Amino acid sequence: MARKDKKFITQEIFNSLISASTTGKTKQIAVDLSVNGRKKLTIEAAVEDITPSEKARQVLGLMLREKIAPAKLTIRLSEEDYRLLALKYGVDRDDKLTIRDKVAEELAEKYPDEELQFIPTIQWP
Repeated sequence: MARKDKKFITQEIFNSLISASTTGKTKQIAVDLSVNGRKKLTIEAAVEDITPSEKARQVLGLMLREKIAPAKLTIRLSEEDYRLLALKYGVDRDDKLTIRDKVAEELAEKYPDEELQFIPTIQWP
């Protein structure tokens, strides 16, 4: 009986994989742009309050997804980063939730929720 259950489960997983590959899952591609081209795309995206990927899709004439929630800023932290931040904030290096909260507080203080007053005019080569 256990052998049939295992075979059944394996077949279900296999069927799920087949259906997932035929439902039009997306594939991520990487595109090399010049430093100035990447900066220009990123700035234009920021001014329009969209991600650089969304701006690229817009430029290509592809559909954009409706925003469900505001995008969160993501920062990759290594174990060394956690160690340094723990020292900075005076908390245990394993208390990653407190470190995350302290990082969020510091960034929110530096970049408060206020209307953008000045958008620099940048000339591109």
